Amino acid sequence: MNRWRPRTIRARLTLWHGGLFFLGGLLLLLLTTGLLVWSEWTDRQATIDIGRAAGLSEEQLSGDDPIGEIRAATTINGVPYDDLVAEAGSTDVDGGIDDLFNFSLVSLAVLTVIASSFGFWSSGRMLRPVASVTAAAKGISETNLSERLDFDGPQDELKDLADTFDGMLDRLERAFLAQGDFISNASHELRTPLAIMKTELDVNLADPTITDEERAASVAALRQAVDRSELVIDRLLVLAGSDTIHDRTVTDLAEIAHGTIEHLAPRTRAAHLDLTHDLRAAPVMADAALLTQLMDNLVQNAIVHNRGDGWITVATSVAGDEAVVTVSNSGDVIDPTECARLFDRFYRRSATAVQRVRGIGLGLPIVRSIAEAHGGRVRAEPLAAGGLSVTVALPAIEP
Repeated sequence: MNRWRPRTIRARLTLWHGGLFFLGGLLLLLLTTGLLVWSEWTDRQATIDIGRAAGLSEEQLSGDDPIGEIRAATTINGVPYDDLVAEAGSTDVDGGIDDLFNFSLVSLAVLTVIASSFGFWSSGRMLRPVASVTAAAKGISETNLSERLDFDGPQDELKDLADTFDGMLDRLERAFLAQGDFISNASHELRTPLAIMKTELDVNLADPTITDEERAASVAALRQAVDRSELVIDRLLVLAGSDTIHDRTVTDLAEIAHGTIEHLAPRTRAAHLDLTHDLRAAPVMADAALLTQLMDNLVQNAIVHNRGDGWITVATSVAGDEAVVTVSNSGDVIDPTECARLFDRFYRRSATAVQRVRGIGLGLPIVRSIAEAHGGRVRAEPLAAGGLSVTVALPAIEP
């Protein structure tokens, strides 16, 4: 059955338009013909009543032509009725109804063709934006995502479709650009330690007179490069899975924060940092493993991007319908316009900061990805005296 179905929407609209017009006209034609037949029947009954009043017998009135019987028995001014009709020209009522029906049927067929032609033209005009969308979609590829429809028609369903398509292209273009930057930065981060390892190996192999101290230093450099490569790979894997929630359970941000503080206490003491906390119950429905990663990244970021004899504060609470955790730390003065870029992957603030800090620029991007996966938000604010305050807000639940 589908084999006989028109392949294009335009053809289907044309058939629907012409078919509905034909059915409507046919219904009107049948209704009109029915009214004429009913009118003829009522005239016959009225004629029979007149015949009875004229004294005709029931046998005469029940025949095939009661009207003829009445005409034959009727005179006007002494002249038989049939003679008057013959002089004026007789009228065949049944034949007139048949002629009217045939004429109406032919007219309906002609008008159906005209209506179908108009439907074909109007459907093509209405579907023109869809053709534009199709043509644009065919011309878009991974290397050509800048094309837009920019449909300026009336605000109807077709314009909504075109605007939605343009919005999808915007998101795809940003995603591909971000993917390109991410691949470039990840390649650079992995290429740097590999280059260090290759250099150290070449030096060891090319110089047979290398001392034990030099060999030990070279091995240490190799170990450091391997550790950095492993760190980059681990962070990339965490980032790849940070937007996927596997198991939501009732989790208290205060408990997560307390565990993270205890876990990182040795690093905090080794960096001579004063860590204080104000942990109040902040229950959420979340993936506990991802929240542990989020809290670990926040505190580690505060430890790494700090100064000697600095400080760190960790606070959790409930504000309205949100569970909030804020990690603040001392450090360098940060330009407020730079805060948004801190959540870009592999972003580093400056050359001096890169030389002093061993981070790889994936800590805060992972925090943002985890927060958004839980329907939350994150923001960073620079402190006037130097340092940064990062706040994560997640949907809270009743304790």
